[in-house]
Formats: sequence, C-alpha cells, structure tokens
Amino acid sequence: MHTQTHLKRRKMPRGQSMVEFALAFPIFLLIVFAIFEFGRLVFTYATVFTASREAARYGATVNTATDCEGMEAAANNIAIFTDVSDIMIYYDKGNTPLQTIAQTPDPVTAISGYNLSECGELSDDELVLGDRIIILVSSPFSPILGPLFGIDQEFTIFNLVSRTLVKKVEWEIP
Repeated sequence: MHTQTHLKRRKMPRGQSMVEFALAFPIFLLIVFAIFEFGRLVFTYATVFTASREAARYGATVNTATDCEGMEAAANNIAIFTDVSDIMIYYDKGNTPLQTIAQTPDPVTAISGYNLSECGELSDDELVLGDRIIILVSSPFSPILGPLFGIDQEFTIFNLVSRTLVKKVEWEIP
C-alpha cells in the first residue's frame, strides 16, 4: 500500500515543476541582470575615479605640469573599457571651492563659472609652488536595464581631483 501512494504522488504534479520554473526564471534573470548592471556602474565609477587621480598625479610632478597630452594619456591608459575622453584640466592658486563644485549635479558647468586657467594657457614659468592642478574626468553611462527601472536616458559619472604642484622646493642648511 505504501508503494501505491508513493507512485500516485509522483504522477499527479507532472506540470508543476514546469509552471514553477516558468514563474521563477524571469525573476531569476532580472536579479542576475540587475547584479550585472550594478557591476557595470561600479566599474565605470571606479575607472573614472582612478583615471582622474592618475592624470592629476602625472600632472603634479615637476616636469609635466603643462603636459596636457601626457595627462590625458595617463587617464586613458587606466580606462580600458570605459570612455573617459572628456578630460578637463585647469590650474588655480588654491582658492577655488572644489567641494562646492563637486557637489553640484553638473560639475562641468559649475567649474566653468570660475575664472580658471585651462591647460595650455600657462607656461611652466607661470606656474609656481603651491598652485593647484584640477582634473575633471567624466564618462557617460547608459544603463542596459534602465527602462525596466524607470531610467530612460544615460547619465554622466564625474570625478573632480586636485593636486598641489610641486615645482621647486629650496632647502636652507642651518
């Protein structure tokens, strides 16, 4: 008698596993694609962040403060799978409120409101110890699953970095 009930139980829910799979698989796929999309977003942010820091590090050294192409190349060497072609390079005397600029929704527009010297406008002799180099790197991000989550258009990921220029330091021996 025990074997008959066991056989009946196996035969009754024939299509149940197919129905459960059909209901659960789209949700599973949505979760997998959402994880993939979040990973793309974090990767793009990390690339923009690292590219801007690398460009600023390159430009803050003694001989490369006005090497615009070198700073852009340093940023692009880091950004392998991300488009960081929008690199803005400025110089200031250390008094520009970068925290305020970085917190605006569009730092590109905000930074253009200040009277900063762009890369290529100044020579090596015009830059002195204590001046800052400011690098603003941005990259467009277009979510693949955006329409599913209500994000219909691409947005831009920004990072603003500054470094103090080290041109010449004189030491006096007592």
